[in-house]
Amino acid sequence: MKTAIAVAIAILSLTAFQAQAGQSYTNVKHLNMHAMMSSSSPASSYAGISRGQVMAELAAAQSTGDVLANGETGLKLNEVYPDRYPAKQALAGQTRDQVGSELLAAVRSGDMLADAQSSLNLNDVDPSQYPSRQTLVGKSSAQVAAELADALRTGDYMVGGEFSGMCNEVHPTMHAATLLRQADSVTLSQN
Repeated sequence: MKTAIAVAIAILSLTAFQAQAGQSYTNVKHLNMHAMMSSSSPASSYAGISRGQVMAELAAAQSTGDVLANGETGLKLNEVYPDRYPAKQALAGQTRDQVGSELLAAVRSGDMLADAQSSLNLNDVDPSQYPSRQTLVGKSSAQVAAELADALRTGDYMVGGEFSGMCNEVHPTMHAATLLRQADSVTLSQN
């Protein structure tokens, strides 16, 4: 759902930018067609959301300037032209007492910078002065290697570039395991 909204916002932002610059809409149409064709399953990316909901979300984003101004800066319209849009509500921060208690806890545990040159915490410089830290149990290197091999096989990793997303979504025919899984789910649903 977020991908569909992001694609719609990107296309509309590009359309608006090109209209301001007086450029033709042929590149936008090409981008729109390419975005629709590159989706592995258009129905699944729009499942659960109606056209009216998408249009309402888009209208709300446009009215608050929460759409990209252009593709080069990555800034939103409300960041480029803050005087044209309503100010965002500031999120409630922490109280003075909360900040004080966090500082006290950091001082006690040594989780404060020792000096600016080393970027080490006090408990790293002199661990005997502070309580020992609990270490989290992570995955073994064999588990990580197995997960990586599975992700590479199924395409379950992010790819960058002009159309970023999960590799098995951007390149659906590239990963045999994904195709087999999709075929199995279709076969099971037919039985």
